[in-house]
Amino acid sequence: MKAKMKLLKLLSLLLFCVMFVGMLPMNVHAWDEVVDCEYCGSVCGDDYICSGGAHCSESSGRSCYEEHHCKSCGECENNAEWCDDCHMCVECAIEAGNHCPDCGACTKEEGCLICHRCFDCGGQCGDGCTDACLECHLDNGVACADCGACYVNDDTKKCSECNLCEDCTGGICDECGMCTDCAIDNSLHCPDCGACTKDSGCLSCHRCESCAELCDKCGEYCRDCVLLCENCGVCEGCATICPDCGNACSECSAICDDCGMCEDCCKQSSLDAGCEHGVCIESDEWDSHWNIVHEGNEHKHVFVGYRRDANGHWQVCKVGSCGFETDYEEHTYGEWKVTKAATCKETGVKEHVCTACGYKETEDIPVTDHTSSEWKSDEAEHWKECTVVGCGMIIDGSKAAHTASDWITDTAATATTNGTKHKECTACHRVLETGTIPAT
Repeated sequence: MKAKMKLLKLLSLLLFCVMFVGMLPMNVHAWDEVVDCEYCGSVCGDDYICSGGAHCSESSGRSCYEEHHCKSCGECENNAEWCDDCHMCVECAIEAGNHCPDCGACTKEEGCLICHRCFDCGGQCGDGCTDACLECHLDNGVACADCGACYVNDDTKKCSECNLCEDCTGGICDECGMCTDCAIDNSLHCPDCGACTKDSGCLSCHRCESCAELCDKCGEYCRDCVLLCENCGVCEGCATICPDCGNACSECSAICDDCGMCEDCCKQSSLDAGCEHGVCIESDEWDSHWNIVHEGNEHKHVFVGYRRDANGHWQVCKVGSCGFETDYEEHTYGEWKVTKAATCKETGVKEHVCTACGYKETEDIPVTDHTSSEWKSDEAEHWKECTVVGCGMIIDGSKAAHTASDWITDTAATATTNGTKHKECTACHRVLETGTIPAT
C-alpha cells in the first residue's frame, strides 16, 4: 500500500513538471535573434520579428501587428510614409480616397469629397465651403470663376450663362437670370443702356423704349428697324403707312385703296402727272380719264417707292398703265450692323441696308474660337475644355496620354526618416506615381 502511494506521488510530480515545461515558450533555444516587442513587450524571434523594427510580425498573430501595419497592404509603419489618422501607408490612403493625390496630405477629416485633394492643392471657394475644392466647384458650375464665391447654398446670385457671381459682373437681372453682358449677347437686354428687354422692347434690335422709339400700338418694333407713321407712331405691321410721305397711316388718316397713299399724297401724285381733277393715278379709271379729259397727252412720270432684288433696285411709274421703269442701279449699302453676336456655339448675324431703297442684306458671322480652360485630367489622359457655359467642347489637339517625368524629390531623406518623391505628367503636371526615398 505504501509503495502504491509513493508511485502516485511520483506520477503527480512528473505530471506537474510536464505541465510547467509546456507553459514555457517553445523553441526558444532555436531562435537566432530574440527581441522584446517595443509595443506589446512580448518576446519575438526570427520570423516573429517584423522587418520594420523590434516588434511583432504578422506570423506572431499578436494584436500589436495590426495596430502598426497598413491595414490595406500590410506594410510596416517604419518602412513607409505613414498616416496615424488613417492607420495606413500614404500610398494606400491615396488609393482609398483618404489622402490628397497631389501632395499626399491627409484629407480624411477635411478635403474635397469629389477628387479627395486637399484645399491647398485644389483651392477653396470664397465662402469657405468644405464639401469640395474650388476646381471641382468650377467644373460642376457651383463657384464663380473670378472670385471663387460658392453657389451651393445660394444658386440665385450667379449668371446662368457665364456662371460669374453678381459681385464680379455688377449684378444679375431678376427677370432673365443673366449679367448685363451675357443678356445683351443673348438679345435679352438693351445694347444701349443695358435695361432688360426680355418681355418688352424692339424684337429686332432689342433696344428698350427709353433708347428707341417703339410702335405706339404694339410696342414690338422701333423706328430704326421698321417704318413708323410720323404722325401717330404706329408701325407698318399695325397699319398701312403712306409710302410717299410717311406722315399718315390708316390709324390716323384716310388712305387711298388704290395707291395706298394718304389723300394729300394721292392728289399730289395726280397733279405731278398733269391732272388737276384728283383722280388717283393707280385707279381703274385713270387711263380712260386721261385719254378722254386730257386727250391722251403725254403725262409726267410719278414714282413712289422702289422695286428691288438682291443686287439692285429700280422704280416704276405709277401713272395708270404707263409702267415706265428707271434704269437698274446696284445697291449702295451703309455700314454693317451686328444683330446677333456669334459665340463658340452659334453663328451670329450682321446686316447692312441700301441707303436708297432700304433693301437689307444679311450675312452669317462665323462661330468664335473656344475659350480654353486650364488642364483637366484623369488617370490616363489630359485635355482642355471650352469654358463657355453650355459648351464644354474638348479643345482640338489638347487631348493626349500622360507623359511621365523623371522622379521629383518632394522631401529629402535624412539619417532617421524616409523622404518622398513623385512622377508627374510633363504637360498637365498631374501626379502619376509616388514613392519613398529610404533613410540614409
